[in-house]
Amino acid sequence: MRCLRLVFVLTLCLGPIAGAAWAQGVFPLRYVDAALDDQLTRFGMRIGGGLAILPPSPARLPKVAELMPTQPSQPAPAPVPSRPPAFGMETVPGRALQLRAAPEGLSDKALSYILSLGNHHFCAIVDPVSPPRLYVGPAENVDLSTVAPIVGTTQQGECVFSPVVFPPTEGEGGAPIRMQLMTFDGGKLLALCPAGYFTGEVTLGGRTYRVALVDANGNGRVSDVSGLSGDDKEWRGEDRLAIDLNQDGKFTGNEAIEVQWLCKTLRVRDVYYSVQLAPDGSSIRLDEVKPKMGTLDCGGADVSLVLVSEMGMHALGGGDGKWLLPEGEYITRSLTLSKRDRAGEKWTLSDLSAFGTLSRVTVRRGETATLKVGPPLTLKVKAVSGGPNQVLVNPCIEGAAGERYSVGLEKVGGARLPAPKVKIFDESGKVLAEGNSEYG
Repeated sequence: MRCLRLVFVLTLCLGPIAGAAWAQGVFPLRYVDAALDDQLTRFGMRIGGGLAILPPSPARLPKVAELMPTQPSQPAPAPVPSRPPAFGMETVPGRALQLRAAPEGLSDKALSYILSLGNHHFCAIVDPVSPPRLYVGPAENVDLSTVAPIVGTTQQGECVFSPVVFPPTEGEGGAPIRMQLMTFDGGKLLALCPAGYFTGEVTLGGRTYRVALVDANGNGRVSDVSGLSGDDKEWRGEDRLAIDLNQDGKFTGNEAIEVQWLCKTLRVRDVYYSVQLAPDGSSIRLDEVKPKMGTLDCGGADVSLVLVSEMGMHALGGGDGKWLLPEGEYITRSLTLSKRDRAGEKWTLSDLSAFGTLSRVTVRRGETATLKVGPPLTLKVKAVSGGPNQVLVNPCIEGAAGERYSVGLEKVGGARLPAPKVKIFDESGKVLAEGNSEYG
């Protein structure tokens, strides 16, 4: 009888332990090279603007003019290499670059750039000869006359160098940094992004998901956690974590938030897991946690929100506009307002990255945070001088919280309404000018 009781007690004690192990664990990761058009690495992209080397001498570069931040063009659906997309980009502040000596034989078409890697800046010279050559050195007071060139390839008229290996830039535990460098717009821009990422599979709740870790801040580690920093608690984005939530074999940036900032926790099917990573990217550990929860109430408005906090990224939408969230402070990343017309068609307004009092949302344990979103809606117009005899008119729609939406009302699954017409009146009501506006 004693033996039977002992077996029963052991079964009760081990049951919860076995269940916990089923929902957590340490999972190995491996490094893989990324294709040139792999959008996942673009989340760690940096852009530098190029200037002609002055004076164009093959023997000496006494000084290169200050480089000003340059924003990349919008992405184009062209074949590889495609123009860099707008997300995840970073430009380096303008600064003077002093070179003591240049590589021998540099052509007069060579361009110089300044880019960042981790907390460091470096200079790069791209000579678009055949085959193209890349010279890399520190950002200041550098002699590139003895630097061996990195030979690249030319694809669709642009110079591509991959991989380019840098030593770890800071801290301990980081691996050598493998990057891709490529020019765009005929050399006007030089893009720098990771040449690969760490990937593997994790099993959570009985399901297997593919994951990936991207060294988005370029310091040789993939374990840097994002969060609020400084006295003003601004969001500091570090490395990226991707998880194939819908198990379609791809990582997408859609409403499922499959590509997100690496945070303290990861949410999968309403279950939260703490995230721990080996600095060299060799493994990931996920342990189920139960955070203290509060409620976010958008007052019944039909909204879709993407919020980010130290507890991860949350894509919220549907239902009655109420959601349970871990307690903490959230930053709003995107907002879409929807409403159906009399025919049942659904229309949406998308944010202009101006969220008013919705910019920060605080959720407290056991309490309800109520947000006033959407109506009443007010059409507002801002006019600024665009030069001699030119006025730029920028309309927007403002909601109850001061959030701003594009005037481009769109039907779900359909087309956007035509851009609004514009009329300018004087004080007496006389029409001074009129015309059609454009999206963009």
